[in-house]
Amino acid sequence: MEILIAVPCFNEEEIIEETLSSLANETSNIENHDFKFLVVNDGSYDNTKNILSDINEEISVVSSITNQGLSEVFNSIMHYAKKANFDYLIVFDADLQYPVEEINNLINRIQNSQSDIVIGCRNFGKDNHFGKIKNLIQKYGSRVISYILGVRISDVTSGFRIYSKRAIGELFSSNNFTYTVETLFQAAKIKLQIDTVLLKSFN
Repeated sequence: MEILIAVPCFNEEEIIEETLSSLANETSNIENHDFKFLVVNDGSYDNTKNILSDINEEISVVSSITNQGLSEVFNSIMHYAKKANFDYLIVFDADLQYPVEEINNLINRIQNSQSDIVIGCRNFGKDNHFGKIKNLIQKYGSRVISYILGVRISDVTSGFRIYSKRAIGELFSSNNFTYTVETLFQAAKIKLQIDTVLLKSFN
């Protein structure tokens, strides 16, 4: 199986090397899959672009001159993955807010459940990553959207997701700000199967 790990990136000079190193180390321990890496540098004006230019040839980099926003980055990632005919796509944020240790759990879940999208869900009842009020907003907002969709998703804004080949070919964001919620409604409309994994190691 060929799996693309795509990393949206904007002004991450302090952590981008650590993120890519962590991803490379983690995936080296996962057997029977061929991993490729793509960094989408969304108009960074710090030293991110220079750092990426020095990274080895195994990592592809796409850069824009100005900041286009998450939706355009998402569409660029989908286009890249579709054109290269990847079996799966994982989107992983450059700031390491999600645990790389959970990557294999997402892969196992999407293969075992034969889903089209698997979302790595943060536990807003236990983690301290956000403040109490933001946790509550995320928690209850996810409940409302889950009810509308008819699919139980405890973290609808999580950007840590794995997509099947069908999802790669079908999803496209027209939102000017973010793609996470919009593409869930789109997925439900075209009957893509959505599943979730609770991120046990998220803190």
